[in-house]
Amino acid sequence: ATNIAGILSMKDEAVVILDNAQVTAVAASGFVVADAEASIFVVTNETVAVGDRVNVKGSKGTINGLAAVTICDAVENVGNAAVTYPATKDITSALDAYASDKMEFVEVTGSLDGANVSVEGASKVAAILNPAASFDLAALNGHNVIVKGYSAGATASLVNVIPVEIVD
Repeated sequence: ATNIAGILSMKDEAVVILDNAQVTAVAASGFVVADAEASIFVVTNETVAVGDRVNVKGSKGTINGLAAVTICDAVENVGNAAVTYPATKDITSALDAYASDKMEFVEVTGSLDGANVSVEGASKVAAILNPAASFDLAALNGHNVIVKGYSAGATASLVNVIPVEIVD
């Protein structure tokens, strides 16, 4: 597939070759790449930075019900450019009902407890998934925060969010 939307429609275990994809979020267990149409998580220990343009080779799989590059054979850094994020979808008031079959750029506002954001009146929490150490969640514990990032699957009790920005 030459674009991310093409990878999303592939069968699991299919070979993924993605050229010049932009890193839009970094987590402890990998990173998100996005283009104008779609985004996907890449599981890897390779070090990349937000804005990096990368060539990715690997295999497509599924994590938390969403398509992902679950086996990454190679990441080649081919440049860096400023990231332009799409408009955020505020899921705060609809957290309990939120579910998506693909990654979306979302924001949620609530009280930070460890790595979970609790929203008053909601039974689900927004779980900050594998945050990079640079977010220093301990310093924000108990604070009211706005988390912006990519939705990464939902269960009966939580919505996973790979953070891009956490505002106190």
